Amino acid sequence: MSGNKEDWSPNQYLLFKQARGRAIDDLIAYLGRSLPTAPSRIIDLGCGPGNSTQCLVAQFPAAKISGVDSSPAMIDAAKQTLPSLEFSQADLASYNPPVSKDQEPTLLFSNAVFHWLPSNTRIPTISRLLRTLHHGGALALQVPDNFNEPSHRAMRETASSAEFASYYEGKPKPELDPIEPAAEFYNALRGDCEHVEIWQTHYQHVLENHGDMVEWVRGTGLMPFLSRLPENDAGDARGRFLEEYRKRLEEYYGVLKDGRVVLTYPRLFVVAFR
Repeated sequence: MSGNKEDWSPNQYLLFKQARGRAIDDLIAYLGRSLPTAPSRIIDLGCGPGNSTQCLVAQFPAAKISGVDSSPAMIDAAKQTLPSLEFSQADLASYNPPVSKDQEPTLLFSNAVFHWLPSNTRIPTISRLLRTLHHGGALALQVPDNFNEPSHRAMRETASSAEFASYYEGKPKPELDPIEPAAEFYNALRGDCEHVEIWQTHYQHVLENHGDMVEWVRGTGLMPFLSRLPENDAGDARGRFLEEYRKRLEEYYGVLKDGRVVLTYPRLFVVAFR
C-alpha cells in the first residue's frame, strides 16, 4: 500500500475481502500451474493486512514467506493475522529484497500496489525489482486498471465540481496515473527475463447498492480525495463529498432486477519469468 496523509484502514479495506480476493486467487492459481518449481522464498510486496499473504501460505505451504507494506496500520494487521511470519514497513519505490543466499526471494508477488506509484516510476520500479531475482525466479503482479471506469471518473468529476474544486487547486492531483498499456510492460520487462505473460480480467462485483460502491472505493482509490478534505469539520466536507459522489454513481450504474448493482473492475496481470 502507498501512504497518504492519513494511514490506511485495514477494516475498511477488508469490508469486501472475498470479492477483492478473487484477483489474488486467480494470480496464485496461475502461478501454481505455471512455475517450473514451487518457490522456496516469497516476498509479498504491498501485503496490506495479510489477506494476500494468507493465500500464498495456503498455495505454497513449504515456502518461507514474508511481507512488506508502507502502511504501519496494515503491517500491524498483517502481524496479528499471521504472527509467525515476518512483516516489515518499506516504501516500494526504494525497497530492495534481501540478497543473502538464505534470504533471496524466488518469487516476488504483488497484489494491487504498483498502481499507487506515479507513471514515471512504476515500470522502472518493477524492472528494478525483477532484476534482483536470479534465473528461475518470477515476479507476479496485478493492478486495478480502472482509470476510465465510471467509478473513478466520478471521483474526478466530484473533486472538480464548484463545491469542492478549491480543496484541490494548486495541489498535486489526487487521482492515480492510468496504467500503461500491456505492450509497455512487455517491452520493458522482456529483456530481463525468459518470457512475460500479460492478461486483463474484468471482474463483475455484485453489490447491495450504490452505497456499497462508495464503501468499496473508500478503502482504496477514494482515499487521496478524502484526505484533502478537513476531517470532522462543522461543514462535514467529507460527508458532502461522499454524498455527491454517490449521486454520480447512481447516474452511471443502473439497478439490477433485485435492487443490487454491478461494479465492473478491470485488473491487469503481469508475470515475468527470469
